[in-house]
Amino acid sequence: PPPPPTTGGTTLGGGVVLDVAPPHRRRTDPALRRDLEVLAHREPETEVRVRVERAGLAGVRREGLAREMGLDGLDALLRGLEEKRQLARTPAGTCLAEEALAELARRAEAALADFHEREPLRPGMPRGALRGALPDNVPGDAADLALARLVAAGRVEEEGETLRRAGHRPALGERERALVARVRAQAHEAGLEPPTLRDWAAALGEAPERLRPLLAHLVREGVLVRAPGELWFDRAAVDALRERVVGHLRLHGTLETPAYKDLIGTTRKHAVPLMELFDGERLTLRVGNRRVLRGTQPGT
Repeated sequence: PPPPPTTGGTTLGGGVVLDVAPPHRRRTDPALRRDLEVLAHREPETEVRVRVERAGLAGVRREGLAREMGLDGLDALLRGLEEKRQLARTPAGTCLAEEALAELARRAEAALADFHEREPLRPGMPRGALRGALPDNVPGDAADLALARLVAAGRVEEEGETLRRAGHRPALGERERALVARVRAQAHEAGLEPPTLRDWAAALGEAPERLRPLLAHLVREGVLVRAPGELWFDRAAVDALRERVVGHLRLHGTLETPAYKDLIGTTRKHAVPLMELFDGERLTLRVGNRRVLRGTQPGT
């Protein structure tokens, strides 16, 4: 036979493919040899477990496992591993090892603890922000499963899209309590003409960014109402104005902008944000240069 070409390679027969989609590892990584030795036994349940475990916090989709393994009865194997508490699946089909899910829950709790330390006045952390605090390779459905486990275990409390560690409540220090008391008194006195954030901070001798979370706390407590334009009004004053506006509109049907300003009784600086506040609450609807109660116009 002719000699083999000097520029080509050599093909060896009889090989067995153990892993069609191996992770990127150094050849010296002991985990590479360990996984291949396990896969060499060709035990389907073990093969599934190895592939899910090495996916770590990212997990692996059921469809990905099916492509890698080309295995009949995959769903039955997944159910069996779930029953043995070796694997967890999200409703969307992401599979994670139980150890990875426990680590994900631990990191989520740590992120919540850090948030509460940084933001002691806030009632909790938005779900989206908590997801963003987890590693980039964590799918959203995996994060949600870990959080659901924490909620079910009573370690995390859920309120809408806000999450907090069990037992966490907004906490005011002695200095913050004194500032809050002053803000409440000044807001009540100012009524529908509160100062701007900058003027309020100057009057209290505080930086605006230090005062802002205290104002947000009073909004959550139902003491203040935030209106467009970064103005915070006394809630009792706003509630009284709302009653006047509703009473006028029920009696007269419409409220022209000049008359509206007269009804509010303040300068434009405060009247316009209050008008926009009631529009935003879907109490009133602006039609040209007048307001009507929502629901009194066709199509509203």
